[in-house]
Amino acid sequence: MDGSQNALFSVDLASGDRVIVSQPESDPEPLTNPRDLQFDSANDRVLVTDENRDALYAIDLSDGERTKIADLNIPKHFALDTVNNRVLVASFVNLVAVDLTSGDLTTISGSGVGSGENFNDPWGVVLDDTNNRVLVSDYGLDAILAIDLATGDRTVISNDQIGSGDLIGTPTDIALDEAGNRVFVADISNDVVIGVDLASGNRSTVADAGGSGSGTELNAPVDMGYDSGNQKLFVVDEGINSVVSLNLSDGARSVLTDADTGAGPLLNQPYGIALDLDEGRIIVSDGGSGGLISVDTLTGNRTQVATDIPSNDDGVSDLRGIALDRASNRVFVADEGLSEILEVDLLSGTTTVFANEQVGRGPNLGSPNNLVLDLDQNRLLVMNSSVRSGVMAIDLDSGIRRVLSSNEVGFGVSGNDGRDLALDRANNRILVVDRNAHLYSLNLESGAREYLSNSRSSEDAVGSGPAIGEPIAIAADLENDRAFILDRVYRSIILVDLPTGSRGTLSR
Repeated sequence: MDGSQNALFSVDLASGDRVIVSQPESDPEPLTNPRDLQFDSANDRVLVTDENRDALYAIDLSDGERTKIADLNIPKHFALDTVNNRVLVASFVNLVAVDLTSGDLTTISGSGVGSGENFNDPWGVVLDDTNNRVLVSDYGLDAILAIDLATGDRTVISNDQIGSGDLIGTPTDIALDEAGNRVFVADISNDVVIGVDLASGNRSTVADAGGSGSGTELNAPVDMGYDSGNQKLFVVDEGINSVVSLNLSDGARSVLTDADTGAGPLLNQPYGIALDLDEGRIIVSDGGSGGLISVDTLTGNRTQVATDIPSNDDGVSDLRGIALDRASNRVFVADEGLSEILEVDLLSGTTTVFANEQVGRGPNLGSPNNLVLDLDQNRLLVMNSSVRSGVMAIDLDSGIRRVLSSNEVGFGVSGNDGRDLALDRANNRILVVDRNAHLYSLNLESGAREYLSNSRSSEDAVGSGPAIGEPIAIAADLENDRAFILDRVYRSIILVDLPTGSRGTLSR
């Protein structure tokens, strides 16, 4: 099936010779957007759905003549059920059965038929007759669903909440393996084929276009900083307790510091990072040691900066993001577990509480996980992951806290479980990534929120390119109107063009 020529070809498997079986010129109602086809061997014909024609056709292989079997509503892929002389078609937000003799339509699931997660944009369909069900890939839900053919009930087999492994970005077609234990899903956003175990929902990449960049593989990346002068990113990887240097020209990755590289106290559960390049170092928050560690950018040697950071009753610190105030020789650190912001003097290593329930005034901090300095306005901007679209400003002199964005403050799109933020002072906004794989902007004056790039919702999708799995950090290159997103699920760096929202994989 050739969509660009709206034609059906026959290809000899021995010689590779091609013959057009059916094409537009041979019929007054030609195919205009053929979507899927199945060979009906019993009748020596091919069945084709045409999305533009909203129809199912039969094509006679002897003469190429097309016959309309049924009118449908935006038909995508379908499965042939020869035992029941029907096809099962993903049609708009329904799974529809088409009787191949009469053309009669029956809604199997959707539009009030069956219970469970509603279809958003069902695409691929495969029949699992052993279990009397159909398996459907849903383009809008980024999920695989099982549909009981007796009841129409829908059950999610795998998505970002069910099963582990690589997330499904934009699933299209689907196929069932011979044993009936897993399905293979074509993911056009990430240019991969993903295998999904039907019992557990676990996912693994079966085939891809090859990784981007070379060198050390990221394991559990959590934060990063952008070095514009040397065109590199420094990535904190909690999984391998290291800081990885990533070259922006070719995506190559190398360890800057870990247990085998550099001397000094070992990293143990590192998380946040701040670049202090004037001093030739980066500063990392380290939950395992309960302090801050300075890493020399040339040698990878590590030095303890602060060790008296408060911990909870179990002796654990939940240190997250860091913001450097170079002029005052201090850093601010978010402690998500204790719900406070700490101030650390870089000369003495002394730690004091800058904001919590007892220090400062204003709304509670909630779960602060990342922060950025806005020195032009003499304030600290803090991400509160416990509130949808939650961002707070804290005055550096008075400690007064004010909500800039939340469920009740601001307007526009709604974020969910914000992960990181970057300041775009020239445009009076911050750039935010959240758990739902959105990149959105927050206007610091009006509170307006707007998607800049979003691959997870078909209705609100902004920008093209590989899907975002679970963004954990963002770094902005505002001079070039772009941002780097650290994706924890795909263990990759995604480059986003800020004007268009278009995405590309920089390193994986």
